[in-house]
Amino acid sequence: MKFTVAAPDNGYFMRWTSDTGRWEFGFRQMLFGVRVSANPVSGSWGDYAVMDYCAGPSESAIRTLFMLTCTILEGQPESLTSDELRAMLPGYEVRPVVNDPACMAALTALAVDTLKRAHVAGAA
Repeated sequence: MKFTVAAPDNGYFMRWTSDTGRWEFGFRQMLFGVRVSANPVSGSWGDYAVMDYCAGPSESAIRTLFMLTCTILEGQPESLTSDELRAMLPGYEVRPVVNDPACMAALTALAVDTLKRAHVAGAA
């Protein structure tokens, strides 16, 4: 998937949509900070915020989660299903998730693996 800046919508105050318009990704304002979320555009309620990580109010946490999750998402095919994305992403025990070492380690590992796969594919 590749993402392009899109107009705010569906609860997102900053939003990107995939090139086919199937997925949306971005920032949602919450009472105690920001969530970094992704879901199919105009999906059913069960598809809303398939990926939903609390970044809290910290700009550096928001940037970190954005970079990790964007890297992961951009390495996935447009045909990815909500269930496949849910199964791929780690859960968390602590919010904001930057304070959850297991979740952050898993997200970082996924992002690094995604970059390695892209590098290998580009070299082929």
